Amino acid sequence: MTGWYDDAVTQSTRGTVTQKEPKSIDAKLRRIEQLLGERKRDDYESLRARLTEARELFHDMLAERFTEAFNAHLAAQPQATFREKQALTRDANADLRALGLAIRCPRTGEPAVFHADVGHKPAEGRFMVALVSNDRDRKRTVSSQHLFQVELRGNPNRREGGAEYWARRVSEQPPSTRGR
Repeated sequence: MTGWYDDAVTQSTRGTVTQKEPKSIDAKLRRIEQLLGERKRDDYESLRARLTEARELFHDMLAERFTEAFNAHLAAQPQATFREKQALTRDANADLRALGLAIRCPRTGEPAVFHADVGHKPAEGRFMVALVSNDRDRKRTVSSQHLFQVELRGNPNRREGGAEYWARRVSEQPPSTRGR
């Protein structure tokens, strides 16, 4: 895979992060075509890895294409009150989810979502950025009373929140015979 990617160095609160990023949209399209076009008999794991890479490249392209229009759309929405901020963040997150995108956290570079919070001025409220995670409590990293320009990124698939919990619960208990 060397040759398809440039090293992109990102500064975050966790230190310097080096990520591999495809060189251009044309290079991304060629790589996606290559990943999808190979007609060899793959085992499940190698096919899944190729399709996951294609999905990530595609969502990176969507993020690049959608960021400017998304920011312009948000700026045009009412956002003076807490209720308006709530409506804006709800709709923005729904739009991003539908496209498989997320906000890139300005501090960490991780996928994040918008929240509205009452803050110190309950009538006005504020915007907050919360990291997308499997934790019950999402870590909030950035807040501002005024809307700011955001950068978008692909949003990795989230794990089902209760799946691990119920898997543990079911494995700890004997099967139920009630109702049979």
